Amino acid sequence: MLDGGDASPYEVARSVERAIADGIGLGVLCSVRTARELRATAAGNPCGGTAAVGSRLPANFLIVYQWCPGGVLAGPALGPYFKRDLQLAVPARNWNTVPVLDRLSR
Repeated sequence: MLDGGDASPYEVARSVERAIADGIGLGVLCSVRTARELRATAAGNPCGGTAAVGSRLPANFLIVYQWCPGGVLAGPALGPYFKRDLQLAVPARNWNTVPVLDRLSR
């Protein structure tokens, strides 16, 4: 959780990506969501009790929920589709992370 000041969400995300790349040499995809957007994601889970194992429910921050009963590695990779067909880079977090981020944002 951070405060980007007057910078746009895009600028903050690129800055974090550069810092990670410079610091540990990894190219990672970052996105910035407001506390309001995060609450909407946490509240909007359509899977409810069906997805009892949060690590098997990635929330793709295009607001796409993907239930993977056999585990995330066994599920279809949506990232390449988003990038190729929608020209979007969409990071995903497993559901265990989403409520924690929501609580931290309050």
